[in-house]
Amino acid sequence: MQRKRKIGFILEAIIVLVLIAVLSSIAIPQIEQMVDDEQDELHAEELNDIQGAVAEMLADSSSGTLKPVGPTQNMEQVETNDNIPLVLTNYLKNNGAYIIESGCHYSFSYDGSVTQDCP
Repeated sequence: MQRKRKIGFILEAIIVLVLIAVLSSIAIPQIEQMVDDEQDELHAEELNDIQGAVAEMLADSSSGTLKPVGPTQNMEQVETNDNIPLVLTNYLKNNGAYIIESGCHYSFSYDGSVTQDCP
């Protein structure tokens, strides 16, 4: 009787481990896809924030042009061609404390075009 209980317990444990392995094989790729989707969304949102800030800065600028910069993560380097240049960090949320969270680098052209380069 004692031996049957041990064998029953071992079989139940094996079944539980097999079920966990099957569920893990299904869940792990889904989790990886969710992380990838979230990263893509972060890239797009960050690029949109920067493009919007550049457009706003150029609208306020008397020259309407930028000093070409890039690739960079430092938004303080992005300035207009005005006598007293406007700086991009003043137009990004958090007033100068904008942090590139995605790890992407950005290039800025004379006309205000923004290019994103992500690893």
